[in-house]
Amino acid sequence: MAETKLWRIANSAMWVAWGIVQAHVPGLPDFDAANGTNENPTADIKTEAEAEEQDPAAVSTKEEPKDEARLELEQDTDLFKSQDDEEFDYLAYSQDRAMFVWGDLVGMGLVKKEELPEALTKRMKIVEF
Repeated sequence: MAETKLWRIANSAMWVAWGIVQAHVPGLPDFDAANGTNENPTADIKTEAEAEEQDPAAVSTKEEPKDEARLELEQDTDLFKSQDDEEFDYLAYSQDRAMFVWGDLVGMGLVKKEELPEALTKRMKIVEF
């Protein structure tokens, strides 16, 4: 059981670090853009409109009829696209996981609760088992 609790501390600490690395913090430089890496692997794929601009003959000119089912599908796609635009809050996730780390450290006796700030002790999460 002690080894499992110790592993849980390491696991939670890894997820804290992962969340911090994944977060887009306002004011910090965009290192991916500076290094020339592309976060969106499909960004190099040309849309039909872009392909038509470069070679109008390469794109077929037939128009697809827009029936009611197709319009509904497009609306659903737009809904999912707008939901995807809302970014996951990686920093809040990291902070929640950090509270488990602190709780486990106190629970195992590696850190004394009295040594920690009161605000931290109120928020830390202690899982008993």
